[in-house]
Amino acid sequence: DLTFSFTNIIHQMNKCPITFLYGENGMFDRKKLFSHADYIFYVIKELSNSSNATFKRATYKDPSEFVIEGMNIRNIVIGWTTQKYDLGSTHDNGIPATVTEPLVTIDIVWLVPKAEQISNMNAFVKVFNYNVWIAVGVTLICTWLTWFLIISWKGKFTFDKLGLAFINVWSLTICGCIAQFPRSFALRITLLSYLIYVIHIQCALTSNMATILTTPRYDFQISNLEELAESGLPIYIIKSLQETQFNLNDTNHKLYTQLQKQLRPVSLSKLQKAFSRKIDVHQIRDNSMTGAYTIRLALLPDHFFAPTLNSLLNKIEESGIAVKMKNDFENEYFPKNVSKEENDEELTLPHLAFIFIFLGLGLSIACVVFCLEHVVHKFL
Repeated sequence: DLTFSFTNIIHQMNKCPITFLYGENGMFDRKKLFSHADYIFYVIKELSNSSNATFKRATYKDPSEFVIEGMNIRNIVIGWTTQKYDLGSTHDNGIPATVTEPLVTIDIVWLVPKAEQISNMNAFVKVFNYNVWIAVGVTLICTWLTWFLIISWKGKFTFDKLGLAFINVWSLTICGCIAQFPRSFALRITLLSYLIYVIHIQCALTSNMATILTTPRYDFQISNLEELAESGLPIYIIKSLQETQFNLNDTNHKLYTQLQKQLRPVSLSKLQKAFSRKIDVHQIRDNSMTGAYTIRLALLPDHFFAPTLNSLLNKIEESGIAVKMKNDFENEYFPKNVSKEENDEELTLPHLAFIFIFLGLGLSIACVVFCLEHVVHKFL
């Protein structure tokens, strides 16, 4: 069998056309939504300029037109593909092609519902986990009862002493002080031990109180693919993306199989309509199950222009031009927020509203109890 290949790089095309062929109503007709579409156009234009060719673009309805347009050896027709085979002669959708190394590599982003923001009261409670709060409560009760037993040991057990013990322990807990220093050595040891404990607990509780109350906090957030699979939520995906990234039907990978069952293929227009309104979402960037989404340029098999195309792609990649241009196009489409030094936000009334509500409830209950006591004392 006789085989031959082209190895020479063409530097002078004498204004011959280089045609970029792509499907109708695809991403190249929606460049406002796809930054990498402009980047691909930029690469092919640079290819045309470097070889003194003329850049043209054309669309097709049927992928077979790629073969028909390129059958004439004088035509240089470049297409694009997302298939993931190695460099060389292969096929995409049944059409023979010689593909390049990936021109664009895009992470797969999974968008999941953003967790609901919790109130400041719940945020305050979540400073410690529940085990710590239980330990704090048990410690308060044990210290209160110990104080009560010590002051009542040589006398009678009365509710007055029980209340006095609680007020002293509560005063130590909140203020770190009591009205009268105890004379009993046992009470002094109790006071000293509890005071050291309270100082450390208060430091842990109040050291970042302003940050806790001013920084939004959220309930449980799905943050990885394992949690997404466990949630059972439907995963809406563009059909073409499903065909290229989720194309394994027989797999023993449990997570992959579960995610595949949750897929719901939809059209691009339907997905765009869903995102026409503002939606709070959380992003999960993970290529472990699918591999990254890659875009490659394609020529007909063993095309004479393949060495020239690969040579240019290697040059712009090795020189760093590719990285710079990708970043420029991405920044143009998706401006990144300039990181600024964050100053501590001052506490406002909404941040502390739950404290005033708690105080109001306490004063209301105290007034009701006072009125009831007054009525009982007057009429009974």
